[in-house]
Formats: sequence, structure tokens, C-alpha cells
Amino acid sequence: MDLDDKQLIENYLDGDGNSFSILIDRYLKSVFNFAYRLCGNKNDAEDIAQDTFLKVWKNIKKYNGKNSFKTWLFTIARNTTIDYLRKKRDLKFSDFDTEEGNYIEDTLADKEILSDDVFAKSENKGILEKMFNEMPSIYKEILVMHYTNDLSLEEISQILKRPMNTIKSQHRRALIFIRDDAKKRLNAPKN
Repeated sequence: MDLDDKQLIENYLDGDGNSFSILIDRYLKSVFNFAYRLCGNKNDAEDIAQDTFLKVWKNIKKYNGKNSFKTWLFTIARNTTIDYLRKKRDLKFSDFDTEEGNYIEDTLADKEILSDDVFAKSENKGILEKMFNEMPSIYKEILVMHYTNDLSLEEISQILKRPMNTIKSQHRRALIFIRDDAKKRLNAPKN
């Protein structure tokens, strides 16, 4: 019988060390993939995943069960990734820092809404990867959480501490960015 996350946490806090190992096994790949998508480097992603689970272990008693464990975990993973990248490189992370989002950007009307299966129907993974790596960080972050880590837009809203409508709008704009970039690439002259 598979125990749910909350039961595993309770068991761990009651002295069952194996329960924490099960949690790590359950989420390690997802946290690694999330970090890798944001930083683009396997070694950095491994360090970030390790740091994330170390922070979870140190703070597991603070988990209150208000949100799902997965939401709590990915909040820690996101913050750990940002901190790691700030320390490693002197990068500008202004698009990670706003809690309310960008008012002008958030109120722009989208031309059309795309379906959620944009990734599933992509025939050329290399082009998609290149487009993904060139998109703004905030879009990349939302797409990774939603499509790679199967987090709902509501969970992403909780993790990023942004209003739900902002997350929905940024999700749509990320898909539009991919669509528009794909059109440009398809219409570009071939060498």
C-alpha cells in the first residue's frame, strides 16, 4: 500500500527514517527536472536538487499541511534554484521578483488561446528546446511546473505567490510566445 505524502511525513516525524527516503524517491526526478529546465546545467540541477531536499529535511517540522506537500516542495525547489543561480552568476532576476506581476503585461489581451497540448504535438524537439531556452524566465518557470511537474495553475499560483489570473495570463502568453516563435522559425529562410 502506497502511503500519501502527509502520512509519510507523519511517519518520519514519529521516527521512521525510511519514510523520508520514500518521499525523496517519489520527488527527486521531478525536482531535478524542474531545476535542470531552469538552469540548463546537469551538475547545477543535481546540486539544486540536493540542496532542496536538505532544506526540506531541515524544515520538515515546519510543514503545516495547509498546501500539498508537492506545492511546498516546489516552492522550496524554486527558491533554491533562484538562490543558486544568483550566487553562481550575476544575473538579473527581475521577472522572478514581482509578487503581483507586471500590470501592463498582465492586462494585455491575448490574440488567441492555445490548447494545452502544444508540447505533446511538437514534431521537432530540438526547435522546441531552443525556443524554450530563449523564452523569458517567468514563462519557462510556469511551463516547467505545469507540463513537466504536473502542477495545476492553482498550485503554481501558490508557489509563485501570484494571483491566479496572473498565472493564467502568463501561461497563455508563454504558449503564444511558442506559437509566434515557431511561425517565425518556419517562415525563416533556410541556409
